[in-house]
Amino acid sequence: MNERLVGVALAATESSASGFSNRQHRELVAYHRDAMLWALTVERKLVFLADRLAGAGIDFVVLKGATLAHTVYPDPSWRSFGDLDLLVKATDWRTVHDHLGSLGFTRQMPEPRKGFDERFGKAAVLTNGDGIEVDLHRTLAMGAFGQWIGSDDLFRETAEMQLAGRTILRLNDTAAFLHACIHAILGWNPPQLWPLRDVLQLAHHGAVRWDHAAELSKRWRLRGVVHMALTTASESLGVALPEPAHRMLERERPGRREMAAMRAYLQPGGAGPLATIGAIRGIGARISYVSMLLFPSREFLAARQGTARGSYFDRWLSSLRRIRRKVREQP
Repeated sequence: MNERLVGVALAATESSASGFSNRQHRELVAYHRDAMLWALTVERKLVFLADRLAGAGIDFVVLKGATLAHTVYPDPSWRSFGDLDLLVKATDWRTVHDHLGSLGFTRQMPEPRKGFDERFGKAAVLTNGDGIEVDLHRTLAMGAFGQWIGSDDLFRETAEMQLAGRTILRLNDTAAFLHACIHAILGWNPPQLWPLRDVLQLAHHGAVRWDHAAELSKRWRLRGVVHMALTTASESLGVALPEPAHRMLERERPGRREMAAMRAYLQPGGAGPLATIGAIRGIGARISYVSMLLFPSREFLAARQGTARGSYFDRWLSSLRRIRRKVREQP
């Protein structure tokens, strides 16, 4: 159930060879009903925010969730989702964040320093008390990969979809495929089945332009991520890859820097600062990144440390311990 494949499992019960008992079928129906009711609630939130943001003249792109359910799956009920992911341009990030604040949304975790998110962050999670999380994205990944993926590039890789009479921007299938690979490999360790299913669904049934996917994966330094996502998805779910995906894997080989970034990402602690600094362009930007992390706001420290007032000493000591551990782990 936690893998969000109940829609696919329920569809499988239509086959006489599914092997589900009557009790299991009833449980699937009940669970699926709850999942779909929640998905509809999230979609209503999307329609509400789409109207408000469009009225404010703000461009945004909807990621994952509803966009995949309504485009590459044979039935939207096959793909459940639990939150709402919105991508905005880095230059609009603060405006959208403040606009959501005016609608009653608050963020769960403060940024280290004002200005950090739109320059170096991936996303911020905001809620307004109704249980639906809105993930406001600047890019698709944390760490080095988030620096390599251009925000402007993403807004050139969009397509339209219709939802409740509204025209919604989403990533086109090529960019959505790369995002699915990112989500499957960099979003979970070990990878979960449902994002791996998204990878295969897009590879087999999406309008993926494979030559362009190869070009983008090289530009965004995602060749290692794509390679791992496709091979892991195929092996985990027992589904052969389409021939264009095979050719892409044979032709596109990840560079050492990409593989080093991915290995750092998959280690305990994830996309840490040391793995990110080298991907940031410009010495001034690197200094800003380091200083914001070394001297974050007291509000950020208190939230991270779970205390009434954050401690810089504890922050630095924790960072030194992580660095020492990573040095010891080096061969």
